[in-house]
Amino acid sequence: MFSDVSSSLDFEAFSAELQVKLDGLLSSKFISNDAIAKYLDAARELETRFGEMIEAKVLKRPISAKYGSFPIELQVHTLAEETALRMAAAVKTACLGAAGGVKYFDFEATIHTTLKAGRPSNVDEALVEKWNIARSAFSSFLERSGSELSAEGLRVVLDRKRGELLDLDDTWYVEDTFLRLLAGNVGQSTIQQQILAGLPGERRTPTLAEALKHVEQVSHGPMLLLASRETSMHVKSAVEMLSGMLRGFEAPFASPQPPFLMPIVKAARDFCVHGVGVKRCTGPKAAALMLKDLQATKPTLVALKSLAPYAQMLETDDMATFRQMVKEAYAGALPAPPPSQPSQKRAKTQDANPGLTGLFT
Repeated sequence: MFSDVSSSLDFEAFSAELQVKLDGLLSSKFISNDAIAKYLDAARELETRFGEMIEAKVLKRPISAKYGSFPIELQVHTLAEETALRMAAAVKTACLGAAGGVKYFDFEATIHTTLKAGRPSNVDEALVEKWNIARSAFSSFLERSGSELSAEGLRVVLDRKRGELLDLDDTWYVEDTFLRLLAGNVGQSTIQQQILAGLPGERRTPTLAEALKHVEQVSHGPMLLLASRETSMHVKSAVEMLSGMLRGFEAPFASPQPPFLMPIVKAARDFCVHGVGVKRCTGPKAAALMLKDLQATKPTLVALKSLAPYAQMLETDDMATFRQMVKEAYAGALPAPPPSQPSQKRAKTQDANPGLTGLFT
């Protein structure tokens, strides 16, 4: 069934041939346990014939596979292990979320962006049942762990229950690898991309209010359950920034940001828009033109508030000019305090102008 590629220890050739076999398996009308078993037997036969050379040269090696929408790297010792895990990853992906197929984890359904949902599964029921039993057991272990679901808690459960889960599904390494990725950099990157999908970008022009609603939804979404404490804090900062901008507070465009927030803060600059059609521009250029328009009039506090969130995108001198305009407009809008109650001036000002204190940050 496989060529004698292992006679020269050409593992790349074996992997390439295995991919061809996988493509054929996935295109078949019915994926049976027996069909997969035949490939495993063929891989074991190669190991038996060339086992000494394999063991002498290779102890452990990484292989690439794909689970759902995510590329994963698995560590294998033998040709049979590579065959079993790559086939399991491909077949699980093929019936993930499908009717009669592999059930999603609670936090998984929204993150596989390249899958076609709703197809009936064409995979042997015995295989699917085995996989689903292991997945249900993991969910139960997680629920009974007694701690809130988090990246840290997830890794603890995976470590403690690995043996039991492998007894239920000998290809559980696929899910184990995927879940550890979600609890690490891949999960953080996924959350970041979910946030950016609701911010201005190529062919996307959401309003600030729409973007805030989107990011708030992400902050309460299933992926945040698996996020590290650091990632959760970054998402909270993104929500606070957009909420502040909506209320007229300066966004931290000139402040150093952690890597997670850098592209988010950069995208938020394009909420600043000036002009329409061919004259439309965004970002710092738009902020400079907005200031120029304001300088040509006697702006009200409401007019100044439209530029306030983007003040830090202005050049240093222009920023100072804008802040002085705000102070003058704010002072001019204050009612004269009663002579006998000067101490109540600031309190009455804030009550009469809710939300405008953000212009002074």
